Amino acid sequence: MKLRKSKKSLNTQALQGSVLRDQVQQKTACPYHTIYLKLAEGGEQMKIVEQYFIQKKTMALESKWDEYGHVYTIIHEEHEKLIIKKPATFVIEFNCVFYGSSYKGRLKAAGEILVGQKLLPVCICEFNDIYMFPTMSPKSDQVIWLAVDHVKEVRSSKNKSVVILSNGDQLFIPLLKEYITSKIGKTSQLAMTLQQRRRYLMEHNFWNDKYPFK
Repeated sequence: MKLRKSKKSLNTQALQGSVLRDQVQQKTACPYHTIYLKLAEGGEQMKIVEQYFIQKKTMALESKWDEYGHVYTIIHEEHEKLIIKKPATFVIEFNCVFYGSSYKGRLKAAGEILVGQKLLPVCICEFNDIYMFPTMSPKSDQVIWLAVDHVKEVRSSKNKSVVILSNGDQLFIPLLKEYITSKIGKTSQLAMTLQQRRRYLMEHNFWNDKYPFK
């Protein structure tokens, strides 16, 4: 024999279903949600973002692998860490376009200034003076992109380097200290050159045909 549900019971189920739908819609509308990942250095909670805009508070983009072999990126900011399920260099490319250029264009400009250099740094946003450099090939799934203004110190640790970020966080990089400091120097050279060019043009009202920076 089939039992009929009371009107009160049906109304209760309808209300629960409505609340559930609202919760799902709220989670879907939210740009990120919190997950728990077991990282190589220990587990901690981080927010997942669908896209990321590099800002002055961005310190580093660290490539990682999850347990299924997928590449993701830990975004190190001054006061928190985020996760984006995309390679670090993809984030760099996206932001070059977002700030009005392209990754290839940024590399070409850097190559004209740092002649003969490999693994070039890039100017992410010249108006905010954001410059970042890769620790290894940008195509590598282990590359870390560092914001030069947030590298406080580089220490030697056997055959590795320990990069101390501006908030005190540490990144262990399997490269010699001399290599990292060299990359910092080249990135600073790129930043200084572009800043000088901008200052020169502003001081001369953009009309002087003598342009000394080549």
